[in-house]
Amino acid sequence: MSIRDTDSIPHHGWRTVPMWDTPQQRKAHLKLIVQTCLEVIRDCPDPALRLEAAQLLARASARLCSTKKERLQ
Repeated sequence: MSIRDTDSIPHHGWRTVPMWDTPQQRKAHLKLIVQTCLEVIRDCPDPALRLEAAQLLARASARLCSTKKERLQ
């Protein structure tokens, strides 16, 4: 098999992260991420983990804001 052999490459089944099927699932995932980040920021004694949770929370918030802007336009 050479690197240019495309016949043996499957064209399905490569996605390992499932797609979110519905807006309700997307909202539930986001809510879980936010709740978990807030718990880590509040309760975790490790400053590095609190910082990582805060950064993840900021990214989730930015994504939520950009999604809302797209819907409004």
